[in-house]
Amino acid sequence: MSLNTNTTSLDTIIRLIKGKTQYKGEIENELLSIEKELTALHDQARSALDGTGLSLVALVNTVEDTNQKPSLEINSWRDLKVGDTIRVKIKGEEEFVVRTIELLEDYSYTEDLPFRVEEELPDGCHWIDISCDKWEFVSRP
Repeated sequence: MSLNTNTTSLDTIIRLIKGKTQYKGEIENELLSIEKELTALHDQARSALDGTGLSLVALVNTVEDTNQKPSLEINSWRDLKVGDTIRVKIKGEEEFVVRTIELLEDYSYTEDLPFRVEEELPDGCHWIDISCDKWEFVSRP
């Protein structure tokens, strides 16, 4: 009887071990399946966010493009306005400097000093002599 009991106990232990192994395998398979689903959901969410981000970037760029002022090409002092920014190279100076138009003569003015720019000098301004000073339009506020 003892041999039969040992065999039964051994069979039971073997069945339990097989059941545990099978159950462990099923759990591992289920975990792998869940992990794959989570990875797929993560990828879908990332794609959706990336697409949304690209859409927002495109929208912002469109709004910025719409809000940009058309570029001006000004070559005559008569087209300048007070507040315009210009680059000016004053006769005798080596480099261009950026300055703001402070005062303009009217359109009928025919002399060589038609506009004045703000300057970091004691008198605070400098008249531009168009016969010898060079200037380039930069921007309009």
